Amino acid sequence: MAEGGYLPDQASFEAIQKIVRWPAIEVLIIDPDNPLSFLLTYREDKHWKGWHIPGGYVRPWHESPEATCEAIAKKELKGDFTITKATLIMPPHFWTDHPYGYPISLVYACSVDRRPEISEHAKFFTDIPSPMVPNHDDFVRHYLDVANPFLFKS
Repeated sequence: MAEGGYLPDQASFEAIQKIVRWPAIEVLIIDPDNPLSFLLTYREDKHWKGWHIPGGYVRPWHESPEATCEAIAKKELKGDFTITKATLIMPPHFWTDHPYGYPISLVYACSVDRRPEISEHAKFFTDIPSPMVPNHDDFVRHYLDVANPFLFKS
């Protein structure tokens, strides 16, 4: 049983992902002072090394995409901020090369009432940095090239 008494535990969850596509939400937080600036976090572990959009899997207790975005943001970032709007910005991305299995990424551009805390591992960017976790550069590029002009009209 997982921490907090929830099922599945991490080992079971990873085994399930190898046979069942599980939705994941990528939380692209937009700087409230500059809609062309977006927050990325740096991840370095056995699977990834590079900048990425904070994300996590949809859990049964998340009531909505916005609730999932809020839960993920609060888990991965520091600061007293609230997500005020979450907008799906592209069609689902079906991973074929993910180390956990075959997740489905749903990329949301999220407005916040104030900026989360930044650090050497969580920064706002206006250009795509290097290195990036696979596919996340395409997600950011889609926001910059396609979604941003429609979400943040002057």
